[in-house]
Amino acid sequence: MSIIKIDKVDKSFDDKVVFKDFSLTIESGKNTCILGKSGQGKTTLINMIAGIEKVDGGSIDVGNLRFSFVFQDPNLLPWLTVMENIEYVLKGDVDKSSVIKVLEKLSIAEDIDSYPAELSGGMKQRVALARALLYSSDVILMDEPFQNLDIKTREQSIELYEELMREMAVNFVFVSHNIDDAVRMADEVVVLRGQGNRGVIKINKSSYGIGFKEKLFEVLQTEEITY
Repeated sequence: MSIIKIDKVDKSFDDKVVFKDFSLTIESGKNTCILGKSGQGKTTLINMIAGIEKVDGGSIDVGNLRFSFVFQDPNLLPWLTVMENIEYVLKGDVDKSSVIKVLEKLSIAEDIDSYPAELSGGMKQRVALARALLYSSDVILMDEPFQNLDIKTREQSIELYEELMREMAVNFVFVSHNIDDAVRMADEVVVLRGQGNRGVIKINKSSYGIGFKEKLFEVLQTEEITY
């Protein structure tokens, strides 16, 4: 099994130290949720894993793993159709029948020729997910993909992700503020805490079973995280 190995990483923005001597190992074959209070560095961490953000010191070894990304905002180009948005990210190297198959799985195949302005927020997120699924990757990185969705669309989206994890063997590393998302979707949870995140803790669902959520509450309450 491939791993993401973060070793003694430092990262600061001006005078704000976000990570100091930070080490963590994430198994690519598991679904991992990154939790932490606002400003703790969750998005910075996932961006460093993706290579979007550079480390100041230390190293992040992802081996030969390939990543795709689902952002908080779907980031669809408004002048392109759903199909064209997907082709743009895949640099035109795409089989339309494969696209349609994924869009059918996401219940948006009939919107393949629609423009973003014609789609709801949930549908736009599904297009973003379709891009990530069609891109040749081993792990999908997600930065709070449900944050801007209404309650009904959020629930539908989470159910869809759960189905994909079961049926397509898709693995995610995702950022969330929501403890219920972590309990439902993650095999393990990384809680960022402490100055420079040197107090990071990793909680494995298999180690706690039905007590997994209770353990998360215990850790989060000590960190005064709002959830």
